[in-house]
Amino acid sequence: MKELQSMLQVDIDEIELAKVTEIERKRVKNFVLGTRKKKYSVLKKVVAAALILVGSTVTVGFTFPTLASQLPFMQNIINHFTDKESIYSNFSENATTIGQMQSSNGISIMIENAVFDGTSLTVTYAIETEEKLGEKIFSNDVFNIKGASGAGFSSKIEKIDDATYVGIANVTPIFNEGKTIDTMDVTWAPKSFTTSGTQIKGDWQFHFTVDKLVGNTQFVDQSTHLDGVTLLIQSIDKTDVSTVIHYKQFADEDVRKKWAHVSATLAITDNLGHRYEVQGNGGFGAADSSSFEGSNTMKAIDPQATSLTIISTIYLHSSDGDMQEKKEMAPIVVELQ
Repeated sequence: MKELQSMLQVDIDEIELAKVTEIERKRVKNFVLGTRKKKYSVLKKVVAAALILVGSTVTVGFTFPTLASQLPFMQNIINHFTDKESIYSNFSENATTIGQMQSSNGISIMIENAVFDGTSLTVTYAIETEEKLGEKIFSNDVFNIKGASGAGFSSKIEKIDDATYVGIANVTPIFNEGKTIDTMDVTWAPKSFTTSGTQIKGDWQFHFTVDKLVGNTQFVDQSTHLDGVTLLIQSIDKTDVSTVIHYKQFADEDVRKKWAHVSATLAITDNLGHRYEVQGNGGFGAADSSSFEGSNTMKAIDPQATSLTIISTIYLHSSDGDMQEKKEMAPIVVELQ
């Protein structure tokens, strides 16, 4: 944090700049003058500081990544949320560098990296504050995906010192049936952060794109049934970062008459004995609860594994939302291709 503060306090007019080419000068000039809002004086100083750091080799793309490399908390934020068993264990090696920062009302947000695995977007970012905000801060402002009709969203923010926090967000967009995208167009415009009952408002606006990771899809089409509930495993998407299990859930009329809502969770192991941490991505369903379509994400499958065993537990809920019964369905064994 001290490193960032000292760099932002540099008097740019008193510094002798290293020589750069005319093209590089124009790129930096266009970047700074092209900023939409004049209030981002902090960002302009960061641009200049980055110029000083790397001399004549600077291009606009190095501005924030170069500065971030000097700050310990901005090096692999994902490490604050992961271990070798986590679904994020291969995140850093495959992430797209975003490198954007904006400041408003004493709070600076710095987006580090993002990964789009073909189903979900995962973004890591840091927050630094001029005042102490407490142990926990929250924001309800989600990442928006162009073309999506809705999305599942989860996020987590952790404190690493009195003025610095790191965050991770996961977004699973919902598109019209059959639509797929190769590049995710993302905007994020948080309007406030809440801490200890106090709301701090600001104006931060980010826009970036992330290309889908290269991977392959294995179509499965295997199902299991229990007491009027059917779970169909549709397909498995595999990349170097993650594995996404796509499924559909169906409930018979008799089940829907007795229960207001039916949900399911997946437990997944491979033939080598590994048990995978599974993260639900949400989904969408019919108004009468007759069907639901969703996905779960876990880390990349062990390359030596030849099969997965998927065990679903169904939860039957009453009209007040309380879970009344749970039942374990027969396992589905998928031979990996």
